[in-house]
Amino acid sequence: MKKRVDESQINRKLTAITKGQHSQLDLIQIPTGEWYYSEQGNEIFHYDKGVWEAYPCKDKENHLYYTHHTLKVIKEDATPISVTKYPNHIRIDTFHDKPATIWKDITSAEEVETYLLLRNKRHLQQADIEGGVSSSNIMRKIRSEHGLSEFNERILRGEKVEEMDATPELLDWLEAIAVPPNIDNPPVTGLITRQEYQDMFKNSRERTSSGGEANYTVWKALAEQEDFAEFLCIMMSLPFLYGFANDRWCNEIDVMLEKKPGIRKIHMLRIIGLLHADFNTALKFLFAKQMMHNAENLGLSDEQWGSRKNRSSIDAAMLKLLMFETARIKKATLAGTFYDLVANYDRIFPSISNFIARRSSVNQTVLKARALVIERMRRRVKTGLGTSERTYGQDPDDPEVGGEVQGKGDVPSLWCVQSDTLLRAHSKGAYGMCLNNPAKTRQIKRCNTQFVDDNDGWASAPFDCDNPHQETVRRMRHDAQRWNNINNIPGQTVAFHKCKWQILAWKAINGEMEIHHSTEDTLVLKDNKGGAAVIEFLEPDQPNKGLGYLLCPTGNQKHQYNAVYTAIKDLCQKIVGAQLSEKETRQALFQRLYPKLDYGLYASYFTEEECNNIDKLTNAAFLPGLRVNRNTPRSIVHGPTEMGGLALPDCHTRQTQHHIKYMIKQLRWDKTIGGDILTTLDNIQLASGFTTPILEKVTPTLDYIDNGWIIDLRDRLNTIGATMWTEDSWQPKLQRVKDFSLMERFLRVKTTPQERKLLRMALHHMRVVTLADIADPTGTYIPGDRLTGAWRANTAWEWPKQPQPPKKAFATLRRLLRNTICQYDSPYQPIDSNLSITEPTGEWLSVERNVIHDCLRYDDTIYCYSPGEGFKSYSKRGESGFFNLKGTVESVPIHAYPISIVTIDKNQVWTMKRFRRQTQPEPGKPAPGRILFDNLNRQRHIKGA
Repeated sequence: MKKRVDESQINRKLTAITKGQHSQLDLIQIPTGEWYYSEQGNEIFHYDKGVWEAYPCKDKENHLYYTHHTLKVIKEDATPISVTKYPNHIRIDTFHDKPATIWKDITSAEEVETYLLLRNKRHLQQADIEGGVSSSNIMRKIRSEHGLSEFNERILRGEKVEEMDATPELLDWLEAIAVPPNIDNPPVTGLITRQEYQDMFKNSRERTSSGGEANYTVWKALAEQEDFAEFLCIMMSLPFLYGFANDRWCNEIDVMLEKKPGIRKIHMLRIIGLLHADFNTALKFLFAKQMMHNAENLGLSDEQWGSRKNRSSIDAAMLKLLMFETARIKKATLAGTFYDLVANYDRIFPSISNFIARRSSVNQTVLKARALVIERMRRRVKTGLGTSERTYGQDPDDPEVGGEVQGKGDVPSLWCVQSDTLLRAHSKGAYGMCLNNPAKTRQIKRCNTQFVDDNDGWASAPFDCDNPHQETVRRMRHDAQRWNNINNIPGQTVAFHKCKWQILAWKAINGEMEIHHSTEDTLVLKDNKGGAAVIEFLEPDQPNKGLGYLLCPTGNQKHQYNAVYTAIKDLCQKIVGAQLSEKETRQALFQRLYPKLDYGLYASYFTEEECNNIDKLTNAAFLPGLRVNRNTPRSIVHGPTEMGGLALPDCHTRQTQHHIKYMIKQLRWDKTIGGDILTTLDNIQLASGFTTPILEKVTPTLDYIDNGWIIDLRDRLNTIGATMWTEDSWQPKLQRVKDFSLMERFLRVKTTPQERKLLRMALHHMRVVTLADIADPTGTYIPGDRLTGAWRANTAWEWPKQPQPPKKAFATLRRLLRNTICQYDSPYQPIDSNLSITEPTGEWLSVERNVIHDCLRYDDTIYCYSPGEGFKSYSKRGESGFFNLKGTVESVPIHAYPISIVTIDKNQVWTMKRFRRQTQPEPGKPAPGRILFDNLNRQRHIKGA
């Protein structure tokens, strides 16, 4: 206990050092004027009770603006104006000179209290005041009776809404809310047992703030006494069991915090609500635990990664990173739209939350008690000047004071289930993105990647599209507008001024697909009342900061590295100037530095030099505090303790450990991220040209394809002398006895990086992997017309897009073929001459074919392939070698092997080659640790049982 107290004291000291002392809010700033114009955003702003109403432009030449608004942060370039309001528009009359500052300080406690009470109430009324789809007739009916009406129950049962007009997006949303059939979830009744009551407070943190007279320390002490707990659990359950409001719970305190340190403008303050400890703990138990269990059983959208078990922000960032990596390998076009919602939690209608919570079998009495408390809640304001005596809340005939209180225990779970319905409704009519693995047996497919309220929307064109750039942009525009429309339904709104979009597009330059960094396309989104906004475009080499990562579609890691380096440098400077003891320095190292560094290392792949630069910072800052010379050799600093080292992990090793553990964990779980990792790995496998799994054979380097997280992991495995066996990964198959991968054979001889890229371009264009794919069916020679660039193999695989390579690519290919495979051919023969294979291949193996051959045979049937028509089957006629046309077939037996034939006419072909049974491929040596036989899964029959 003493050790825990000491660590807690040190922890508070380190928090003050690294984050700075919290300054109390003892003043606020309000504007000196009422109307302002921003040329940057082409909109006008109106100050109203502590918030800024932004009105979009209607006619720029005549200075006319719409009469509807949304709440925004005023732009820095705003200048004072005078306006006249008309029924259909607002007109700017006069532009005034911009003063030195448009803000004035308010320091009086009474004035601060008055302004904040007005501001908070107006802020929470924004969704109802702005109106829109959420205030339509059907939505007002859904919101009535606290969202617990019989009309809503009919929707939950899946009955169609016919008595009111509804948009297609609204119908999709209502369909997403309907409870799936044959799902039997236990009801969330509101009954809390003594044991559950004691566990709830045992697991709660004592230092958690609350709004009541009794803090968490008192409640935890009461919960330890079984006789008190027996009584208190009944008192806590009664409101939820019978659907009434506990008057004590109807008091709440708004704690005003700075969103940005030092910025005290009234519209930039954040509201965090403090509720009574027992009420908040009960909500967390009923919704975060019981309701979420039912929601997961219903099947939440795989696109929401926040507020869910075994899902983290690192996972959401990894999905994004793997999509970019796969698109770069395949040279596929991929567009992303990065959304931000306006005051998300403060725009949620509690009645909508209740409606959707009913889907997860939460009893109406539980939801009614919750809704009544919020409806009757009187809220005070707390600043550095004290807590106000006056309150605000829902008054008669006023717009609804909406929003779920930020800080309430049920809010993350309620938003999770609400966003689930929005995501599933959006996916029903959205294009989304899809990236297949080469064999099309698995894919990366989604419309969105959302973490709480941060959402990234994705769009791509079909892989065989003739104009993927324009098709991707068209789909992105459709999906983005649909996402905005669907969010408007329950009262949310997209902050257009914070949104951005990117596109990873390609253009052919000198036989290579290069990233197109600029575009003339634009993304324009419309609000629900006709206003439009142009969304900012980000070049693919620029990052969109999300979830603490700066990821670029191009794979550029410089932005992420600079951010991590700057953050670690800032932390080290604070530690150096703090004069900590040895114990405090060690705790700062393991509880402050490493967690901060580790997060940035997961979804990134820094070079060894970049990691060494970070190590220099940390060693110089922390080693003196640990009584170690900062110039101590790295072998001692990072070496194991049993060999005299300090065992402090270096950055590069630490990143390698995180990557290996993370990949193994996700592959074992075999969920969404594991599938995306395998899809990316499959595409890299094909791009490499290897038939051996690339993580089992980690040499030679794959410097001829784009670098990424998985290729970097392969290099790290090579550095430490390790390999990784993946059970479900895909690889091209060797086709014949003595067959081999062309690229693997070429890499045995000395080649330059440029030659390896030329080889990759030629093989990708020809769409071949092994010698059998390019050789004649006899396996004795390579037809010369296949080595000039005019021939491409037919294949069912999705190969990386490759334009016509330059002539030197095929010249390099022919030279290396003569040096390695066709050693008896003269380098001076014509380029279209056949090349004789020095060691001809043997029998065909019974495996899936890598390419679609012109003719194949199985038993007494020949299969001939025609582009656009598919396979035609010919059956044997006697012993003369003739085969008659039988018809078309959808598939060919896997045991069929290529042969040469003579076409007599369109109805018959001829060959005298006999059918030979294929050789089964020899099983390879099992990887270390692979389970060959598991007797734990066998049924055991016990005699006499």
